[in-house]
Amino acid sequence: MTSSLKQTPPYSPRVISFDCANTLLKVQWDPSRIATDSLAEAGYAFEEERAYGLYGSMVRAGWRQFREINLSRDLSLCDAWWDELGRAWVKELGLPPEAADKAAAIAWNHIYSREEESFQLYEDVVPTLEALKAQGHRLIVISNWDVSLHRFLEVWGLTPFFEHVIASLEEGVEKPDPLLFQIAAERCGVQCEEMLHIGDDLVDDLQGARGAGLIGLHLDRGRSESQPPFLATLSDLLGWLG
Repeated sequence: MTSSLKQTPPYSPRVISFDCANTLLKVQWDPSRIATDSLAEAGYAFEEERAYGLYGSMVRAGWRQFREINLSRDLSLCDAWWDELGRAWVKELGLPPEAADKAAAIAWNHIYSREEESFQLYEDVVPTLEALKAQGHRLIVISNWDVSLHRFLEVWGLTPFFEHVIASLEEGVEKPDPLLFQIAAERCGVQCEEMLHIGDDLVDDLQGARGAGLIGLHLDRGRSESQPPFLATLSDLLGWLG
């Protein structure tokens, strides 16, 4: 499948889609580290190495169930899954039940705080999105993420920019599968060939988008300059649109 859009700038897409992790938000996500640090901050003593490994193994063991819960699109059910995991974890560590609730409160605050390092907004994001909206572009998110994607975008003030937010775990399919891009196109009422997608992953975003018929651009902020299909900064996209 090939895109009906030109393969070189200027591009004139009907819809522009963005990945989230390491495209809009810098992500340093280590759930085991957040859990153990939060438990320690709550004032409990435990063997850190064992706790860290145990939490990771419990997440992996329960991930299939978590994926199934995400299909409900119910954020409260997903939150409850993490809470239940925490309770089972502290029980295995031989700590009292209240340790889970105290650690969870600290962890949620860290995860969704703008002051923490786990998730940070790139400086080029908001100015670029503001300019694109001012020019009348339709914007959406297509990201390999769970249902919490909506909450993260809201916390960082990004929700108003996007017409649709497509989280892979809600749809039951992940990039680079072309089906996820097709779902996004259908939701927008356009053809895949009328869309442009930007993301940081060469396989999931660049190859995935192209395989579905979109124009794909790879965002690599480590580059010194932008040259299609590579963007060194998100703001350079503005000069590539017709």
